[in-house]
Amino acid sequence: MGDLRGANAPLENQDTLAPAPPQFKPPFEATNSAQINLEGFAEPGATVTVFKNDDEYDAVVAATDGSFWVSDFLLDEGETAVYALVADEAGNESQPSPTYRIIFDNTPPDLLIENPPQISGFFTNQERLEISGKISEPGTVMINEHFVILGSANTFRYSLPLQEGENKILVIVRDEAGNQTEQGLSVTRG
Repeated sequence: MGDLRGANAPLENQDTLAPAPPQFKPPFEATNSAQINLEGFAEPGATVTVFKNDDEYDAVVAATDGSFWVSDFLLDEGETAVYALVADEAGNESQPSPTYRIIFDNTPPDLLIENPPQISGFFTNQERLEISGKISEPGTVMINEHFVILGSANTFRYSLPLQEGENKILVIVRDEAGNQTEQGLSVTRG
């Protein structure tokens, strides 16, 4: 017969499987705030190490539901690369998460209104006014609460119906980070 001395000994159960990479909730691509909160999911109880531009930034432990949170993450001016790794309780380390690139931009976009050439005291007898111009970077344009589609080279054109008398026109442009520039126009239709 074989040696059965170890038959009742407990079996060692060693965890040698690497955890799945952590997943960030999709962060935005651009912001006008220097500090953001990062959140995501990882193996419950595992340590999530967050990296900023390839340097270790912070380490947090994932909650029992797998969620993790890094408060007041400081962004660099311009672009910041963010990714994370997970180490489970047995010391197994995951592959890195996908790298997210977040742009910190707190400069409002430039707005150039090309038509009408005057921004106040402008008189016309036409029923519509063609408003055109361009902004310095990709974003959105609203003219009197109407969204206007940007064309090539961030140009815009909008035909605004005019009422008799004074017409107040507000052009609002917002870049992808949320910075905003406004310009008011006054046109009188007579």
